[in-house]
Amino acid sequence: SGALAQPYTELRGAFPAQPHLGADQIGHPGAGKNRWAWCFRADDFTVFHIAPSRGSRVLRDIRTETFEGVIGCDFFSASVKFMGNASVTVPFCMAHLIRGIRFLIEHPDEELARWGRKLLACMRTLFKAEGERLGEAAYLRRAHRVLKKIPAIVRLPPPCTEVHTLAQRFIGKRADNYFAFLTMPGVEPANNLTEQALRPLVIDQRTTRGTRSQAGRGWHERIWSVITPCRQQGQSVFKYLVAAAEAHLQRQAPPSLLSAKS
Repeated sequence: SGALAQPYTELRGAFPAQPHLGADQIGHPGAGKNRWAWCFRADDFTVFHIAPSRGSRVLRDIRTETFEGVIGCDFFSASVKFMGNASVTVPFCMAHLIRGIRFLIEHPDEELARWGRKLLACMRTLFKAEGERLGEAAYLRRAHRVLKKIPAIVRLPPPCTEVHTLAQRFIGKRADNYFAFLTMPGVEPANNLTEQALRPLVIDQRTTRGTRSQAGRGWHERIWSVITPCRQQGQSVFKYLVAAAEAHLQRQAPPSLLSAKS
């Protein structure tokens, strides 16, 4: 763990220079007090951080005051609060939004299902156009035609709490955050890459049952913040760990996990 301390700190310090970060979290069991394992994914490295909370304060602490990029998140209350208090752009995950629409389609109330089908038809047209390789200008024209149809659908939703909550996501600034990928180069419509980075940690937690001490949490943060970047960059995890351990024993600087573009 000591051999990986400096590479981990270096990755954390590289956040302010990143144009895009994806953020997600899962529960992390430990010694009778559950915590949250946060994942922050940049283009060519990923950092894990175990915190006592999944609140917006973690997002504020991790981004640092000099970060000016965008942070992709799901539509969780902490993300919404962070968006309101920070000066950064927070694109929300379109995949989570579509899951909510699909849930309505399966609702036994036909009025709710019909409303959900109208919204889903818009989403399908939007992403079908993206897959047709129309060229950027043509795609954006078609996308904006689709987006113009949505306000008429969500303006008068069926009288249901779940529907009203979903409709609010298409109104005002929140809608802009869902569709940021249309106007911001490099921004993905979904947070899938960050969720994929979390999956090996989920499997690991099923085996280890989490952590029981601060030292254990530090080890988990560091080892997963080495394994995942190595895989992103096509490096051998084993060779990197050997090199880091040798450097630590010889009191030398460990190899960096930051590529030239980071």
